[in-house]
Amino acid sequence: DVFEYFTERTPRSYVEVRETSLVWNYKYA
Repeated sequence: DVFEYFTERTPRSYVEVRETSLVWNYKYA
């Protein structure tokens, strides 16, 4: 999963499910 890939490699990033869509939150990265 590309989101998990980047989440594992980007400090303080996380993947969340919002209204049935994936959002990769990098605001704090």
